[in-house]
Order: sequence, then C-alpha cells, then structure tokens
Amino acid sequence: MVDSCPIHPKTYCRDRCMAAAVFGSKKSKAKKMIIVKLIGGLGNQMFQYAFGKAIAHHHNVKNLYLDLSWFSNTNEDTHRQFELTKLNVFYKDIKEAKLKYRLLEKINLVSAKLPKAGLPIKKTYREKSPITFSPIVGFNKDNLNYFDGYWQSWKYFYSIREILLREFSPKGLHNDDRFLRFKKDLFKSKESVSVHIRRGDYLNHKLHDEICTLAYFTKAFDFIESKVSNPDYFVFSDDMEWCKRNFSGEKITFVDDFDGDESWKNLFLMSYCKHNIISNSSFSWWAAYLNQNPDKKVISPARWFNNFDFPSDIQLPEWKLIA
Repeated sequence: MVDSCPIHPKTYCRDRCMAAAVFGSKKSKAKKMIIVKLIGGLGNQMFQYAFGKAIAHHHNVKNLYLDLSWFSNTNEDTHRQFELTKLNVFYKDIKEAKLKYRLLEKINLVSAKLPKAGLPIKKTYREKSPITFSPIVGFNKDNLNYFDGYWQSWKYFYSIREILLREFSPKGLHNDDRFLRFKKDLFKSKESVSVHIRRGDYLNHKLHDEICTLAYFTKAFDFIESKVSNPDYFVFSDDMEWCKRNFSGEKITFVDDFDGDESWKNLFLMSYCKHNIISNSSFSWWAAYLNQNPDKKVISPARWFNNFDFPSDIQLPEWKLIA
C-alpha cells in the first residue's frame, strides 16, 4: 500500500488517486492510441503489458497495441519468444492497426505534415530506470503514444490488480495432466513455499550474479521456518543439479517436469504456493505477485541489480527483503 497520495499528501491514496498521479487526469474521450514495446522473457513481457494496460484503462482507451518487432529482430544471446499468447490477455499486434506503422521509424521526419493528413503525432516515452517508478508526464489525448522500457514497478499498475489477476491466468492447462498433478500436490500442503533459483544466464553476469547466493537462500529458509509452521518447499530452477547438491530434506520437492517451451507453467505453479522465496527475476516476481493468499510471506533479495544507483521500486512494501 502507498502511505500517502502524490495528489493529496495528507489523505489515504485510493486506487483512482494512484492512477491519476501515475498517468495524469482524464481530460477527454477523444481517440487515443497506446503502443507498448515488448522485450525480454515472459516476466518482462508481463510488466510491459501490465504497464500499458493500466494506462489504457485509466484513459479509457479500448485497444492496447503491442510492438512485437524485438522478437524477430533480436540479436541477444538468449533467444526469447513472445509468450503472452499463453495467458488470457487482450491486445492488438501493432501490425493490426489501421495506420501504416512502418511510419514509426520515419514519423519524426514528417511530423509537421501529419496533422493535416489526419494522423496522430507520435510521442515516445522512454523510461529513466527499469525498476524505478516515474509518473508519466505529458500524456496527450491526440497523440500516438509509444512506450519503450521495462516499467518494473508495482506502482504503475496498482489500481488494476484485479484485472491483471484475471488476465494473467494460464490458457489450456485444464487438461494438462502433469500440470494438474503438481497443482494438486501443492494444494495438499497446508504451507507450501515456492523457491525460485535462477542461475543459467545470471552466472557471471555483471548485473545479476552474486545476489541470490546460497547464503541468501539459507537466510530465506530460516525466515520461513521462524514464521510458518511445518512448511513444505517446492524448488523451481534452471539448474536443478546445483539445487540438489545444495538442498536436501524430506520437506523439499524438486519440480523439474517443465522446462524449455513448458517452463512458463512453473510461474503459475509457484503462484499457487502459499508463500514464495524469489530470486532477482521478473519470472518469480510475478509468481509472488499473482499469489492470492492474503497471509502470504514473500522473501525477496534486497538488491535487485549490481552497481545500480537508482532507487528500487520493484519490491512491494510488505515483502521481506534479505541482503
């Protein structure tokens, strides 16, 4: 929860005040267009979609457009795929727009002519920092508004949490026997705890490595043991061999049935746990956020990135942060 409202500092910040502070006031029902660039893996895509959805909802924009060009043009070492199709989200691909969006790259060169042609003027918003909240200033009702960033702060979409809980639900798993079996096992436990250990592309990475160390997870286990009676731990990881070498016990279950193209299912299995121990990863962040247990304990690393001088607004205030 937010302690005070940026608009009314002395009053309790209700959802509509938060939304107004983040995205500006609603001045018109004139046609607006919102396009959000998507980049990265599923967790990043969910942040970007949630951000765009919140803006569209606040400004009464019917369609949210997504720019998916990164997935065909990327030269990243870790290839990513567009994965929101696996969720119950509502969007339009930028290619579906009536306008010729190939103008996006040229639009600045001809912007003076666009109003005469009846086309909206492009306004691009680029975030200052991926995990630092910054209110959107200057949203123009007549613009084609293009957003480029990661937008990793819960504050951007606090006012539409219930919408996101509905839309960020998995498609087509009602007849997936393996998934349903693991889900049933989670529900059998009165105090299930997901443990997400991300190694893989994080090892030797200057931004991510040496944050979620073995010492971090040991402290997280100790905290759960002090707060939760008789917990059962369910370990999810991209390096299960390392996990099995470092963790053992009858209360630990290693969930390794879903990898590769099926790894997205782990996000939802983690979200069904009563409590969550997460890594500095947007993947397990969303598992914790989607966890609807009102008494959940969420343990997060206090530091999200190495050598990062901006304030962090990614963790929720009620989460337990461990250095």
